[in-house]
Amino acid sequence: MRRIFTSFAALACFIAISGQASAQCTDLNPQICNDPNYMVASFPMTPPPGGETNAQGFTSASFAAEFGGMRLVGADALATYTLRSPNYYASSTTNVQIGFKISKNAAADIATLTINVYTAGGVLLGSCVISDPGGNANSFDICKVIGLSPFVSGLIYYEFVFTMDGNLGGGSATIQFDDFVIAGDFQAPLPVTFVSLVAEKATSGVELTWVVADEDNVASYDIERSTDGINFTKVGSVQSQKLTTYSYIDSRISTAPAFYRVKSVDIDGKYGYSSIVKFAGNKSSVVIRAFPSPAVNELFVQHDVAVLNAKITVTTLDGKVVRTINPTRGTQQTTISMASVAPGMYIVRFDNGLGSVETIKIVKQ
Repeated sequence: MRRIFTSFAALACFIAISGQASAQCTDLNPQICNDPNYMVASFPMTPPPGGETNAQGFTSASFAAEFGGMRLVGADALATYTLRSPNYYASSTTNVQIGFKISKNAAADIATLTINVYTAGGVLLGSCVISDPGGNANSFDICKVIGLSPFVSGLIYYEFVFTMDGNLGGGSATIQFDDFVIAGDFQAPLPVTFVSLVAEKATSGVELTWVVADEDNVASYDIERSTDGINFTKVGSVQSQKLTTYSYIDSRISTAPAFYRVKSVDIDGKYGYSSIVKFAGNKSSVVIRAFPSPAVNELFVQHDVAVLNAKITVTTLDGKVVRTINPTRGTQQTTISMASVAPGMYIVRFDNGLGSVETIKIVKQ
């Protein structure tokens, strides 16, 4: 997610306070941590039909991909274990906003959790040290804004360092990492612009057709499927051929509703996602999404194909309208200027002009 990066000479000293993070990281709104719009890695609890465990780009000498998360089994007292994320693309920014879930059994006691942010070339951009994360809880969320040394757009990765306490349960300590979320300025220009995605009933399954624009350096398109719209599994891939329209048939026929999205994979490792479509009753519709959240200057709304009378409104929680937009006909994504909107929580409402309405909450920073 090959740019020039600015390194810094020294990292600020950290003072770890029990249950809190170091000065360079602050708490992130937990609502964002649980927003599936920003989920970049999630491990299903049960294997999909014909599926298998997938580390989703995460690497570690100690953690292994399991259904439900990246899992470490048999942690030793006072030992240190590291989990590394794949590379992600980030635009120029002074912080990153991330979240993830940690589960552990009663035998596991984490003394400190350190989150390091590196450029793809290994330059340390920022760190966050959390003492006694989660306390005595067996399952908890970590939601943080981590300050960075300023850099130009490029690939970064995250390193999670778990240092165990001296009192562990005799080699039975287990830790699990899941539901990795990246928000904020992670939403950067993608290697391709998705114009539309449609799912239709085909003789041999479900046919997905997507239209793209500005395709540049794209290596392939991965087709992903989900039963809940949150946990997605790769079901196929189509190589880039410099076309504007692509298609793929998912031959696994099911009467249950299914969600689909397409992942564009750049030759440099950068990737982005299309809108999510729900296929049910032989019909498809786009699941409304809005990002980034918190929004700063612009908000991108993905919605069903806009027709003549389609309308998007942004309102305060008490119903005051602050933005009204008529999407361009035939599109599935609309950009809304939020620069002059006051900070707070808002409701985005999409009316497709045919009697169907969808809403989603967003935060303006």
